[in-house]
Amino acid sequence: ALIVLPEGSPLTAEEVSAAVRDTPAHVVTGAGALVNASGVLTPGAEPCPIHPLPWGRLAIIAGEDARHPEEFRLAALADADVVAVPYTAREPWELRLGLLERAAENRLNVVVAGQDGPDGVAGLILAAPRDFTLWTAWEGPFTGRISHPEVTAVKNSDEVVHAVVRPEQAVNRHVSRGTDLVDGRPWRLAGALLGQEG
Repeated sequence: ALIVLPEGSPLTAEEVSAAVRDTPAHVVTGAGALVNASGVLTPGAEPCPIHPLPWGRLAIIAGEDARHPEEFRLAALADADVVAVPYTAREPWELRLGLLERAAENRLNVVVAGQDGPDGVAGLILAAPRDFTLWTAWEGPFTGRISHPEVTAVKNSDEVVHAVVRPEQAVNRHVSRGTDLVDGRPWRLAGALLGQEG
């Protein structure tokens, strides 16, 4: 029940709220506002706030902020499960490598929505995989990739794309015994990211 509109969408928050009337859907507008049937919940993207929703914890990273790896790390440190990203990539590497790595290195579900992206790709839906931890049995065969998200590409010509993301999978960040993708780092070094002195 999450809808992410592309960056630059002309729909106003009020129009979006009216469109999802009588539904449990939450919508992230092209400007980064969070809206539901009751109205505007947040007016626009702020520095990585976390929104507790019935299905998980949502962060919003809008526009050019999506180019910065630190934004996704902050979302992970704040225990986000899903990150909505209204953003149109400017370079092919952002969709082929950059945003996939942000999802993988932080164990996040990431939903990217843009318009007229490079190489015909407007966005991505990146779902955290079920197979992850190295000391438990995997559902599928081991492919050599530990944290690669399941990718649904959104083409420039697509009007609506559906995919399943797994907020519950973002909770498990223990790749192996004693190794957490996010935790277990020297916190004094992370102070600069959080705006605190070491």
